[in-house]
Amino acid sequence: MRHPGWADVKTKSKSKTALAATSKKRSRLYWTDEVPACIHCNSTHYERSSRNYCSRCYRLAHLLEAVRRWVPRQPRTWRLCAPGFKQVARQSHLGAPFRKHLITTIQRRLSRRIDVENIRNERVYPDGHSIEIILCHLTGGIRGKRRSPYYGLATPIHHSFDKSQRCIIWIWLNEIHELNSRHTRTLWDEAWKMTCEDKAAFRSQYKSRMHR
Repeated sequence: MRHPGWADVKTKSKSKTALAATSKKRSRLYWTDEVPACIHCNSTHYERSSRNYCSRCYRLAHLLEAVRRWVPRQPRTWRLCAPGFKQVARQSHLGAPFRKHLITTIQRRLSRRIDVENIRNERVYPDGHSIEIILCHLTGGIRGKRRSPYYGLATPIHHSFDKSQRCIIWIWLNEIHELNSRHTRTLWDEAWKMTCEDKAAFRSQYKSRMHR
């Protein structure tokens, strides 16, 4: 037998869902005359997000702000940290270098956002080499063990397409690259790789000093 108030509870839950959907629609931000574009990349291609950023720049700017507040050996301060990297916070000899390299990596991504919008608006024109690099990134051929099948196509691409066509191709490939699941992961992997390289360099310097 159903609870006598079942119908009322169901109606209430539906009304709450509808109210939440309505408030979500109302809270959506749009580009206006006061805020005509993203304050970082000067783009209107993506949705407006909080603090007058576009959705792409806000994720990076929000993450950068959180990382700058991290304190080594205090995991509670490591907000927005990717799973698997929070254990680094407990190690003082790795936490500080990893934080430093992660800030550098995020800042590079933010500067790349400006380059992307400059190419989208044809303020800057990519050459064949830039398109070749993205193609190699998509196939895992850059900094990897295997060689990409697109290696060596820079000159044919540069001479086969004009500058406007190269802009369209570059933006199209960059969108695929950013939507790739590995793209977000490489943000953390790049910082971890630089941290490990610093640690290996420190060990080699320490050993060379000991042998003197």
